[in-house]
Amino acid sequence: LGDVYKRQILIGIILQARVITILSVIPIISLMNDDFSSYERLWNQTKNIAMLQSLINILQLLLYPQVKFLTITSENMRFGSIRIGFGGALITIALLMTFSELMKQVNKKNLAYFLVYMFYILFVRKTRMVIFGVIISILVVFFFSLRKKSGWKKAFLLGLCFLLVSPFVAPRISELFNLTQHEVSTNSGNYVARTGEVEFYTSQVKKPLFGRGFISPKTSGGEKFDTKFGYYNITDIGITALYVINGVVGLIWFIILMLIILVRVKKTEYSIFAMEYLIYSIATCVTLLSCYYESEGLIITLVLLASPKLGEVYMEDGVEYGSKTSLPNL
Repeated sequence: LGDVYKRQILIGIILQARVITILSVIPIISLMNDDFSSYERLWNQTKNIAMLQSLINILQLLLYPQVKFLTITSENMRFGSIRIGFGGALITIALLMTFSELMKQVNKKNLAYFLVYMFYILFVRKTRMVIFGVIISILVVFFFSLRKKSGWKKAFLLGLCFLLVSPFVAPRISELFNLTQHEVSTNSGNYVARTGEVEFYTSQVKKPLFGRGFISPKTSGGEKFDTKFGYYNITDIGITALYVINGVVGLIWFIILMLIILVRVKKTEYSIFAMEYLIYSIATCVTLLSCYYESEGLIITLVLLASPKLGEVYMEDGVEYGSKTSLPNL
């Protein structure tokens, strides 16, 4: 790699910082457990900010091309309209959060939030892997809830809502499926781009245990390792990119992260959301790795890992949060 690696070791450590971010869980657990209400505030603020961003993106879609107030390119099209991804990771997380609340209690506000988020993902962002991950995680949690007697009533209400919107959603799902089938059968579009990216980046790995390291395109000689044809992007190949940059060590890090979330799924106040997020992360890791490449995903991952255990008691201003028989309401 020549002069690409000729830099101070401290800079290299800083650029690899995300590999060791899991270590920051220790102080986060300590800080967040001292103030349980901080979880509730973060939860509600995340939903509200995501709702605002969804509405802004939807408005831009409706006004385009007559009015442009977001930075978008006319080439980013799918199904005859532009794709807008601003805040997409946060909105996806908020969708999973809102659905987890609907699984506890069906109410008009959360149902409205959920429908707006889903509209954005299906008709504005239009990213197939995101849609696939969301649907898989929701369906698993939905059917898992049927094991409980109380889950049938909620499942019936949610099922009725899905039935009402299915005439609008089904055509889009069909379009996405047909597009994927066409790209695979003709070796074109995103399919050929992803397979090309995998071949291009994995060929750069000379030491599988630690990967090739992070190579900035701004470093002398680094651009030829960063992209090809002007559109190759290492973040498009998900967990494979983690191997390319961090090697087998990076893959072990990802497995440990998923296992920790799995262990804590039944021990947090947000257990339904934790399960959704775990399923979503695994289902989309082939091309996406939100808990690594997107700051929103990384933050939420750490919050999940730091979430208080059920049955523990927290006191704030004389108010008891959490006990073996009573949990704080969101």
